[in-house]
Amino acid sequence: MDRPIPHHRRNGWIFLAAVFGSLLVVTGLFDYMDLDRRISRLFYTASSGWFLNGTPPWNWLYRYGTVPGVVLTAGSLVLLAAGVARKQYRHWRRDALLIFLTAVIGGGLIVNSALKPFWGRPRPGQITEFGGQWEYRSPLQPGTPGKGQSFPCGHCTMGYIFVTLFFLRRRYPRVAYLGGSFGILYGAVVSVGRIVDGGHFPTDTLWSLGIILLVAGVLYYFILKIPDSEARPERTLSPARRRLLIYGLPVLLALISAAFFTRRPFYETYVRPFPVPPGTRMLQIVINAPPDRFHVSYRPMDSGRVIIHASGFGWANASHGLLMEEDISSPVARIVLTVQPKGYFSELTHQVDVNLPEALKDAVTVDLQEIP
Repeated sequence: MDRPIPHHRRNGWIFLAAVFGSLLVVTGLFDYMDLDRRISRLFYTASSGWFLNGTPPWNWLYRYGTVPGVVLTAGSLVLLAAGVARKQYRHWRRDALLIFLTAVIGGGLIVNSALKPFWGRPRPGQITEFGGQWEYRSPLQPGTPGKGQSFPCGHCTMGYIFVTLFFLRRRYPRVAYLGGSFGILYGAVVSVGRIVDGGHFPTDTLWSLGIILLVAGVLYYFILKIPDSEARPERTLSPARRRLLIYGLPVLLALISAAFFTRRPFYETYVRPFPVPPGTRMLQIVINAPPDRFHVSYRPMDSGRVIIHASGFGWANASHGLLMEEDISSPVARIVLTVQPKGYFSELTHQVDVNLPEALKDAVTVDLQEIP
């Protein structure tokens, strides 16, 4: 005979399904009605750009908006250490671990180390409609890793981390409702700040809240099983569990740090126009890095253009630059492209597109040369 599912686990599945289902429904509505771009368009003009960017209080929120969440996370770690070390504080142990792990796994691992760098959704300020170079992508449409880090919003995740306090409502109802309500309000304010400055779309901020709720729900109902402990006093940790907490958390933090710093996706697009004087018969493109793809196209334009797409993976401090030198004379024009990577890249590729005026389709030969 099958054993019945404990009611708290059943409640957990209902909670997770409700949160995830709500995320999908709201995201679908935003996508269908194009609300991401319509809302972002309210804060952008062709003449002024993102006109609220850099103005108070939004610039303060960008610089310091994560501080309250960091303080809460650090405070939960202190309470966790006290609960492990001192018997009189052990009733805080699981609650502190819930807050700390939600911030580390939800904000650190899932949002900032996995989804943001690898999902490949361009920010509002990076799409062509708002003065950028990349095409808009729907929130649930994965793109090229590194080509935008809009989904989800990292700042908003730390704003919404206070929502985790709602899960403490049985033992600390006042703290839970005051702290959780503050989390909803503060996370929403941080979200507005990231939307008005062109840093994120509304659905990016919505999923920040959703991920915090989903991670906290999994930890609360299934991993830490806090509803079980709320019905009985906390027991003394066994030596094995004490060692797991003491050594396991630093290992988890080290793994997250390694994932964040050692293999960050990179994507950059360079657009360089150049003149094509009358009488030109050959265009030489000289580059110091062999491109993985080289393509020439002819378009209704008056001058030439070189577009270089650089992508790869590298350390967090790795950067990339491009120097272009022109020797524009007829009958041979010469463009020298010098790729300038800095720092360590475990993988780096380049694609080169050359756009020329349609009138030159049968008149100019394009030659690619590689500098050894």
